[in-house]
Amino acid sequence: MRRRVEELNDRTQLRLAPHHRRRSELSGGNIQRVVLARAFGAESELLVAAYPSRGLDIATTRRTQELLLERRAAGAGVIVISEDLDELLELSDRIAVFCNGELTGVVEPASTDRYEIGRLMLGGAADELVAVGDGAAAVEVA
Repeated sequence: MRRRVEELNDRTQLRLAPHHRRRSELSGGNIQRVVLARAFGAESELLVAAYPSRGLDIATTRRTQELLLERRAAGAGVIVISEDLDELLELSDRIAVFCNGELTGVVEPASTDRYEIGRLMLGGAADELVAVGDGAAAVEVA
């Protein structure tokens, strides 16, 4: 077990908690690091990452994003599920937007902006949108 933890830590550089700590004693961020290290430690053709940076500090978030990009560059399919628009815009080749379980659009980050994504997040029906905060959009009411 110790050797596996050290190997995953060396390979991913996610700064895992010391191997002698029990998982039940770990913080949410440290548990997230363990889950990520296991996912990145396994060779696969497809990696699905749901909210990969939730609960992580800035340095670990950046490293996680680098690992996702490395996996993509190595030829694996990478699907990122997130509400963090900045993260999606930075990592994605394409962004599929859903509203109430329905696909409302697929956009390319290089040719879209937060307002268009916000419009799609609201079902694509809103005419006037105002960007508010991280990844949120609101309809402007006159």
